[in-house]
Amino acid sequence: MEMSPQNGCLQIAPATHLAGTIESIESEDRDGHRTVAVEPQSFLPLRMMPGDAVAFTRLTLHGSGANSTDQPRLGYAVQYHRDDVRASKNGVEIGLLKDNPPFHVRPVADISPNME
Repeated sequence: MEMSPQNGCLQIAPATHLAGTIESIESEDRDGHRTVAVEPQSFLPLRMMPGDAVAFTRLTLHGSGANSTDQPRLGYAVQYHRDDVRASKNGVEIGLLKDNPPFHVRPVADISPNME
């Protein structure tokens, strides 16, 4: 299924990676995601077709909107980091990220085998 603003496609704030690390706060829904205290002036929706991919740095402000359709959406995110990156949980350091991954995911086919 095509990703579009109607189903809440990924959006980025162009060139925000140039500002370096921007101060963040916990998201309102307290789901573990962070948000910025001041939103950028504009976001660019990334319209994508099945099989498309996009790559950007974690310094690029990004997010997705609400899905206002009756169809589910599915995206798969892959994150890379250096071996010496340290992890923290609830503000407490828990060691190297490679030894303490925050997510344990399965392949997309296992998550939703009926998705096209």
